[in-house]
Amino acid sequence: MNQELLFTTALSLLKGIGPITAKKLTAHCGSVEAIFNERISALKKNPNIGDALAQQTLRLFNAQEQLIIELLSQREYVHIDELNRTLDLERNQLSSLLMNLELDQVIKLFPGMRFSLRKG
Repeated sequence: MNQELLFTTALSLLKGIGPITAKKLTAHCGSVEAIFNERISALKKNPNIGDALAQQTLRLFNAQEQLIIELLSQREYVHIDELNRTLDLERNQLSSLLMNLELDQVIKLFPGMRFSLRKG
């Protein structure tokens, strides 16, 4: 199955997204795949989607983000150095991933460069 068909199928399965909204979103984001890579905060501002649909977590997390979320789900707090050692990423790449997850309100930064998943 090609990527475009996969993302189109996934979009069509989301509650509240019909063919008209799907076309508007695709036009706004540039491609079906781009919709899923858009930050949740940006999706909430899109007049074609709004808060309710954005909260369905249209944004698919990439593999590195999924690893961060998995690590954070195992403990209350994880220090950035431990994430860096575990994920074996460049520090700037890790910082970018963490910032995006924080902007999307998936994780929270605490004093001492400790991160945790947001509750609720």
